[in-house]
Amino acid sequence: TPSMQSVYLSIVVLIKASLIIVIALDRWWNPDEESPAATQPSAVSMMLYLRRFMLLLAVSSLIATLAGYTNLATYLIDNLIDSAVYVLLFMGLRAILLEMLAALTRSKFLRKQLGLRIISLQRIRVWCGGLITLALFVIGGLRLLLIWGVSRADLSRWIETAVTGFRVGSITVSLTDILLAICVFIAVMLVTRLFQRSLLHSILPQFTSNRSVQHSLSSGAGYVGVILAFVMFVAALGIQLESILIVAGALSVGIGFGLQNIVNNFVSGLILILERSIKVGDWVVVGENEGFVQEINFRATELETFTRASVIIPNADMLSNAVTNLTYHDKIARVEVPLQVAYGSDPDEVIAILKASAEESEDVLAHPSAFVLFTDFGADGLCFELRCYVRDGTERLSVASAIRLTILRRLTAADIEIPFPQRVVHMPSSPGAI
Repeated sequence: TPSMQSVYLSIVVLIKASLIIVIALDRWWNPDEESPAATQPSAVSMMLYLRRFMLLLAVSSLIATLAGYTNLATYLIDNLIDSAVYVLLFMGLRAILLEMLAALTRSKFLRKQLGLRIISLQRIRVWCGGLITLALFVIGGLRLLLIWGVSRADLSRWIETAVTGFRVGSITVSLTDILLAICVFIAVMLVTRLFQRSLLHSILPQFTSNRSVQHSLSSGAGYVGVILAFVMFVAALGIQLESILIVAGALSVGIGFGLQNIVNNFVSGLILILERSIKVGDWVVVGENEGFVQEINFRATELETFTRASVIIPNADMLSNAVTNLTYHDKIARVEVPLQVAYGSDPDEVIAILKASAEESEDVLAHPSAFVLFTDFGADGLCFELRCYVRDGTERLSVASAIRLTILRRLTAADIEIPFPQRVVHMPSSPGAI
């Protein structure tokens, strides 16, 4: 009879809902501290949301049963069980596919055959893993919609509308156009990167050996590639440029305040590349930072200090602040070696020794020639300063060190003394005197 069938369904729903509530208890879902799941916050969060959703539906089915809505309770509890089964199946399939992908990317044979580096294989694994997860998410979502009563006709109509496009105002939004635009943008950016790499390593070295010129031309090609990729992305979406200009005009004030720093750095980077006042490989001093320019990017300039640390300086700061470029025109630099000798030494002999020590070095330029200045009568001796020029300013410290060693040997051979600091200490004549 219908009444007995209703009672039977109610009892079945109560049993199923009670079992689901027991399964969803915290003690079954909280992983141990030493388990791998405990070290993955994303997995713990997903399980927490899934547990809450199961509890909500189970409690709803219990309330519906007690209120007499047996068919609604049966619908909720049966679909919940079917959905849980499919979710577990898709999660297991995803784990298997990701493990197979990880095994392939760890394969030494595959790495040797394709000639890929480990970091390249890791990036491939991340991107392919994301695509697998997205595909399973879409397929699983469609299957869950069918489970919860969405007809295949409605689902097919929704998919067809998403693929062919639907209108939002005067703009047609199409999943096909979006995917095509993303693929076009990625393809143009990949071609741009490959072209930049070819310019730096194959094409430009045949025309010029100047590293800064090579970097400037390569960076210019990168700017052109980004602009071209954006234009083709917009064209693939089917959006009229007039619409973009209208929206850009409406948002220009807000975007101007929010992104003015980024735009300032971007334009400053263009000026640095075109003006070439600071080039890759230059030895510069910016505030307290001193080192060599490694790269001029869209937003900032990378400076490598002598301690091998990388300093990222915004391009706008490179233009607005004073920058000392020690290799702007050439790499010639002056070396200064101060010296003090004891009173009674022959100044002419000291000057001759200093000049000869500089001329002995192969790194010191003959033109302009080295010269010596008699700078002062010091408190402890006569003060001199040797000044000479070297071809490469980056070697001036080592050249100065070699010159000092030569000077010390020559002064020792000539019995010319380098004085110690002399101090006169007055002692009190009696213990009580001050």
